[in-house]
Amino acid sequence: MNEYERRSSECNLHDEAERLLNLISALGIKQSVLSAYPHKTLVEIIKHFKLDSFFTHLVGLDHIYATSKVELGKELIKKLEHSKHEILLIGDTIHDFEVANEIGADCVLVANGHQSKEKLLKSGVVVLDNLEDLYL
Repeated sequence: MNEYERRSSECNLHDEAERLLNLISALGIKQSVLSAYPHKTLVEIIKHFKLDSFFTHLVGLDHIYATSKVELGKELIKKLEHSKHEILLIGDTIHDFEVANEIGADCVLVANGHQSKEKLLKSGVVVLDNLEDLYL
């Protein structure tokens, strides 16, 4: 975990990430981040990549053990100005789909993250190959 933390700013954003964030923002749609990453480090990484202006809420765990995000998601829903069914959770794990179900949000999974497309498809939810597919 120490190595992961130390090198967290060395990775690049996914192709199309910044373009998609700009498009969603230009449409006036509010965006938040719900992550299993420690909150403090999540905030640092978002600032490092100069993405903080895109998000109204950054929500991460208070520890490094990447446990469930369900309770954090429920708390985030209370803060948002939309009903559950106006919210789309875009994730890259089966757990993201489970969180969306628990908080009553719609969900799309992207298969260029933590889990394979084959595994994600087992959830029965829409699975895209990459962020660019969100434009289609």
